[in-house]
Amino acid sequence: MYTLLAPGARTLLSYVTYDQSEMPGAPWSVSQADLTETFSADRWELEFVEEAAPGQTSRFLKPNGGQLTWIRDGVAFITRK
Repeated sequence: MYTLLAPGARTLLSYVTYDQSEMPGAPWSVSQADLTETFSADRWELEFVEEAAPGQTSRFLKPNGGQLTWIRDGVAFITRK
């Protein structure tokens, strides 16, 4: 990705975080720590915009027929240095 983007290029990343042991497989759980490790500070600027629970309507939650006890949606901007 780094070689495909020009310096200063910015992209939006949407991610979900949950207990991966409750539901193995897609969508994969990705934490802020995972993203910080993946997008190293020497090459990328990482700005976490928001992380919140989607409410009780998520189809992935147990009350709605899913497998998860909890889930959080997140959004981050990634800028190439």
